[in-house]
Amino acid sequence: DGVYERIPRLSQEDIAVLEREIERMEAATSVQRHFILPGGSPAASVCFWIRSVARRAERDVIRSHQIEHLSEHVLSYLNRLS
Repeated sequence: DGVYERIPRLSQEDIAVLEREIERMEAATSVQRHFILPGGSPAASVCFWIRSVARRAERDVIRSHQIEHLSEHVLSYLNRLS
């Protein structure tokens, strides 16, 4: 149907963009040696909340993938996003 045609498809380049951003952010921060608790600022709290939503979505997609094959790009993208 026309609805699904409007959903953007993830590609290897989308995953590469996330990986480059991860590398850029890791280069700009110090190595984390301890578990980080949420909080500290409103922005930090929002980031922790977003990460938890992304991880939950990743788990749901993995369960769905066990029932019906999904694109490996979706699984990789959610993994990098979380």
